[in-house]
Formats: sequence, C-alpha cells, structure tokens
Amino acid sequence: MKKTVKSIVLLVFCLSMVFAMSIQTLAVGTVATPRATATYNSVTLSWSAVSGADGYEVYMASGKTWKKIATTTSRTFVHKNLAINTVYKYRVRAYDKFFRKVTYGKFSATASAKTSLAKVTGFKVAAANATTVKFTWNKVAGATGYQLYLYNGKQWVYKGATKNNYAYQTNLKLGQTYKYSVRAYRTVNKKNYYGPLCSLINAKCVLAAPTGVAQSTTTANAVALTWKAVSGATGYQVYLKVGSGWAGKANVKTPACTISGLNPGTQYYILVRSYAKVGSSYVFSAYTSFNFKTAPAKVTGVTAKGQSNYADLKWNKCAGAEGYLVYRYDTAKRKYVTVVDTKANVNYCKTTGLTPETTYTYLIRAYNRSNGKVLLGAVCDQIRFNTYFADFTEFSYSDTSSSSVYKYSWTEVSGAYYEFEYFDYAANKWLSVTDSACYSTYAHDIPKYNRFKATVSASGYATAVSFDKQPSAAKYTVQVQPASGSKWSNQATTTSNTVRTYLAPNTPYSVRVLAYNGKYRVRACKKVGDEIKYTDYLTLTNTPGTYSEVAEYTTPSAAFNASSNESKTVYALKLAQAINNTKNDKSKFTLKRDVALKASLGKCYANGKDVTGMISAIPSLKEELEASFNENDSRTLNFENGTATYTYTDKNGNTQTAYMTPDSAIAPTRKAAYLYNQDDINNFAKKITSISVQNNADGSSVIKAVLAQESSKNGSPTPVHDGFMDSFAGEFADAEEIGAASVTVGATTITASITKDGKLNNMTVQSPFVISMSTKIESVSMVMSLKGNATYKYVVTR
Repeated sequence: MKKTVKSIVLLVFCLSMVFAMSIQTLAVGTVATPRATATYNSVTLSWSAVSGADGYEVYMASGKTWKKIATTTSRTFVHKNLAINTVYKYRVRAYDKFFRKVTYGKFSATASAKTSLAKVTGFKVAAANATTVKFTWNKVAGATGYQLYLYNGKQWVYKGATKNNYAYQTNLKLGQTYKYSVRAYRTVNKKNYYGPLCSLINAKCVLAAPTGVAQSTTTANAVALTWKAVSGATGYQVYLKVGSGWAGKANVKTPACTISGLNPGTQYYILVRSYAKVGSSYVFSAYTSFNFKTAPAKVTGVTAKGQSNYADLKWNKCAGAEGYLVYRYDTAKRKYVTVVDTKANVNYCKTTGLTPETTYTYLIRAYNRSNGKVLLGAVCDQIRFNTYFADFTEFSYSDTSSSSVYKYSWTEVSGAYYEFEYFDYAANKWLSVTDSACYSTYAHDIPKYNRFKATVSASGYATAVSFDKQPSAAKYTVQVQPASGSKWSNQATTTSNTVRTYLAPNTPYSVRVLAYNGKYRVRACKKVGDEIKYTDYLTLTNTPGTYSEVAEYTTPSAAFNASSNESKTVYALKLAQAINNTKNDKSKFTLKRDVALKASLGKCYANGKDVTGMISAIPSLKEELEASFNENDSRTLNFENGTATYTYTDKNGNTQTAYMTPDSAIAPTRKAAYLYNQDDINNFAKKITSISVQNNADGSSVIKAVLAQESSKNGSPTPVHDGFMDSFAGEFADAEEIGAASVTVGATTITASITKDGKLNNMTVQSPFVISMSTKIESVSMVMSLKGNATYKYVVTR
C-alpha cells in the first residue's frame, strides 16, 4: 500500500513538471515593426506573422497613453475615417490562448504615418499650338482640386487652380521651353491641405501641321492646292516627291499654292508644313502628307470610220486615263452631248443610231479621278466624217487547192457597183484591175499561175533568172525544185527583175518566180441623180502572189577549178544542200548530241615557267570543257512552221536560244556555225583555201575542202569554228596571272560523202588548234562527224 501511494505522488509530480515546461515552451514572440502607409483619411498597417500566435492586438497612441483599437487574426489592419494632415502612431502585439489562459508577446516597435493627399501621376502635355499648352493628369483620390506651378529657374510660381484634371496655359511664346508641375489639394473646414508636387515636365508651344489639304483646279500639267490656315504660322512650305527624294516646290505666305510642270495623268505625293520666325531662327510644324493625280493629256490620233448607221472611233491612249467621254454635236440642240462613256482606258468605241449620208462631228476627252473629284483632260480636235449610203465592211480573198485563182470578194450592196483597184508600184498609183473601172458583181478572180514568163540561163557557175516586172508586185522570190520531186525552196527574194544564184552543177531544176501582189482596194458606188456617192475604201496588203510559168533548166557541168572562188562557192553550196536534204526527209527529226571529252592539258609552260598550277585560276575552265563536251542531249525539233528553236544554257548560266531552219546548216547558233545559211554561202566559200572533188561510179561524190587558218585572241570570234574555241581562248585571256592568250585554229579539213540523190552520207570536220600564251603550251585537235541520221560527235585528244 505504501508503495502504491508513493507511485501516485511521483506521477503527479512529474506531470506538473511537464505542464510547467509546456507553459514556458508556448510563450508568444514579438511582432516585427509594422509597415504603415497612409492616404488622406486612412492608415493601412501590415506586419509579418508570429509563430504560434492565435491573433494580434493593435494599439494607437492617444496622448501619452496607448489605446487598443483592434483585435484581429489578420496581419493587416486599415484604420479609417482619420483626419487629414495628421500623424498617427501604432504598435502591435501577438497573443496565444491555451487552456483558457491568454499569453501575450511583447509590443512591436512604434510605426507612424501621416495622412495626406497622394502625388499627382500621369502629368503630361496633351496638346499645344503656337501660344497655348494643354496639360492633363490622373485624378487623385480625395482631392478637392489641383494647383499648377511654373518653375522659372529659381523658384516655383503659382499659375492657378482647377477642379478638373486638366489645365491650359495661354499667351506663351512659340519656340520657348517651360517647366511645369502640379499638386492636389483637399479643403476641410475651409482649410486646404496639399499633396506633394509631381515631377516637373517640359512644355513647349508648337506650330500645328496644316490640315484640310485639297486640290482645287487641276490640269494635265498643274495643280492648285489649298489648306486651312495654321494659327501663329507666318508661312508654309510645300515639297514634291521626285524619284526617291523630295524637292521644294513652294514657299508661300498664304495657305494655297500652284505646282506646275507636271506630267499628265500621273500620281504625285507632296508634304506641307507651316513655319514661323522666332527671333533669328525658324520654328517648323510636322509634315502633312497628301497625294493627287493630274488630269489626263489631250486625246490625239483620233480617226473615224463611218458606215451607214454607225461609226467606229479610235484614238491614242492617254497615260493615267480611267475612261473617255465621247461627245457628238447635236444640230437640233446646237450643242455637244455625251454619247459614250467608255469607263475604261480603251482607245476605241462604237457609236450607233446614225443616219446614212449625214455629216457628224465628234469630240473626245479623257478623264480620271483624284480625291473624289473627276478630272477632265482637254478635248481633242474636232473629228468630222460622213456616213455612207450603205455598210461596206467585208473584203477578203480565199484559196482552194483545186482552184487556179484567188477569189477576192466583198460586201454585196443592193443597187451599187464597185471600184476594184491594185497599186501599181512602177507608176506609184492605184489602177483598176481590168479595163473596166466598175464592177456589177461583188467578187473578182486573180489567177495564181502563168501570169508572166521567167527566163533561166547560165551565168558562169551561177544561174541567172530574169522576168518581166509585174505592176502589182512589191517584191519577187525565185523558187527552185530539184527534178527528184522534193518541195519548192526559196532561193532569193528581190525587188529587181533579175536574180543570180548558185545551184548544184549538172542538176535538173524546175524554176519559177513568185510575184507578191502587194495591195488591193475596193469601194461601193451609187449614182443618185447626177451625183455619185461612195463608201470608204477597204484595203488588203501583203496579199498572196501569182506565179510565173515554170521553166525547166539543167545546170551545166562544172569545169572544176580548185582555185576558182566560184567553183568553191558551187561545191560549198552543194555541201550545204546535201545537209539540208538530209534534214528535210521529214518535217521532224531528232538531233542527238553524243560528245566525249578525252583531253588533258598536262604540263603547261609560259616563258619557261611551269604554270600548270595556275590553271585553277582560270574561271571555270574545266567546267567549260565538260559543259561543252560531256553532254548527252536529245531533242525533237519541229520544222513544220519553217523554223525550229531550242534553248540551252551557256557557261555563265544564261539561257540562250538556238535556231535551225530548212535553209541553214546544223549549228548551235547562227553566229557560231560550221556552215552558214544560204545567204552566206559566198562568205563561207571565201574561207576555203583548197577544194577537191571525187566523183564515184555509183553517182556519189566526196568533197574535201580545207579552210584557212584563223586566230582568236582575247576572246575575239572565230566565225567558221565552234563557239567553244572562243570561250576556251577567252578563259585564258581572263586569267590575270597568265596574261593575254590566243587560240590559233589550224587548217580545218571538211570531208563529206554525198549520195547520188544529193543527201549527206557522212561528214567529218578535223580542226587542230593551238592554245598560245607566250609560247606554245598545248595542241588539241577536234573531230566532228555528221552522218545521215543527224548525229554528230566531238572527240578531243592531245
């Protein structure tokens, strides 16, 4: 029993000790100094949390004592309805509740705040002119009004008060800078309490930019501009945009100016600004931009083509025009009336509702729009014409393969006859097609064939063709057809009545001359009493021609003379014709290019110096060779329309156009051809230094021609040879480290095998050339082989 009592006493003692220790552990900490912020009638307190606190008590100093004004679990407190311009002091302590016992921490340090109006924010210059500045700012809570101050460099000068959050300062000087500030105030019991002055700002009077710019009178070459006067301005400047810059066009004292020397129908841009002189300097406003158009130019080139009850008018377009107004003189109203508004920049119109056999007068003017105004150009000169007794609009010719004539036909007019004429180029005047000047029918036949004779004879190695001139022909073309029955080909075109041309020797030909008939015209006529009335002429130009009779002719055998220029010309022509005949088997053929490059420059020397490494300095030399030779290209060229074109890319990456025609030899371009077209055969023949011909028993022949040596220096052309040689020399010439270079093309040999029917069986071109700088460094030869299938191949070897 004694042991039990002793244990209970010991337990109670231990619990009391634990409780006492817990009370000490739960003591409350001290609140850190609160933060106090004030408005004109309140103070807001805020503080940091105290660990273990259940709440806080807020005390305010009241005289020499402290008065509790709030108990709160929050860490902020707003003390409201306070007196303005008063200092308030506060302290806060934390408390803790435990088993109905409240424990308090120590009081915080004292926090104080003075109630007052806030500083004005957003103070700025909202607007300004030459004498006045407007200020604006944000409203301040509790403010009764605001006071504006000017700082004169030494002190603040009171400039007035306002109940609003804006104020004006007037009678200021233009160009002078002023410094201003503003503060809020609150009136309580007839006493004012003030907030602090805000940060000062600069204020400056400025000139306003011109407004209301408009164009008044506008012509094709000038414009009159006006705008509203700017207060305080003593003048205005106007600038016109010229190219990418601006040019001064006016400096005026009044708000108006005229700019002249402008182009018709053109959009222009201007800038206008005002200015005023202040002391010895000037003050300028900001620019105001404006754009306008000038009126279109006067319509020119008006033509009228009248019929019986309508007329077609045409004229030259005017730059900048948006449409055209067409006026017709109304004899009843005795004034011009608008009959057409094209509403588009077109240069034609049709006016209907006309009366036959009546005189009409028209005017036309262009127009456009600018800034909501319609601008009219000057009217054209009067255009006057008569309508005809009938419409006469159709004149044409037709051709059928079964017909031996061209049928010319025109509009049929009841009760009329017609005057059908051709232009006689020899007499230089219009003449009737037949002896009778008038026709009662509305058609006439012009024969195609046998209108005149052509005489063919030998003239040395050439063939001479002569014929009588036809009065209606503007020019003539001599055409030949080999006896094998191939198509007619044009040999020469001339305005003369004699032609000398080269044909292959010992060959039968059919020869004819095509006379281009030039111009025809026709008009309808009608007799009314003793008067004859006419329609306007309808004219056809470049009409189809008539052919002479066909002359059969066999060229004589050539007495071959290897040194004769004419002999060279004959066989050069025969070679070209053989190529052409090969191409002309069909209207389409496939040109295949299969080229292999087998070349090496090896060691290159100049003046005894090894310059092999400098080859890399020559722009794109290797690429040029590879682009020229390592190419497999196949194209089908269409000769149905007379000329086939194709494109290729040159060494500079530019797209080039090449041409081939049935009358020209195969060549990459016309300027870099192996064989020239027929017009240049003579020039080609002059380059032949020697020529030999072998006639075989089966009728075939072999022509071997040697061309003269040529040189290309600094990229100058070698006309007969392939263009790649020119490029090759040019690449060397462009290399500054190497200096001037040249390509010398040796004696080029052309060997061609021609079948008995005049087609090319095989052709080989051997052309050795030497690339030279100061000394010989390399020798390369080129072989081009062209067979009947129109495939050619280059092989370049050292």
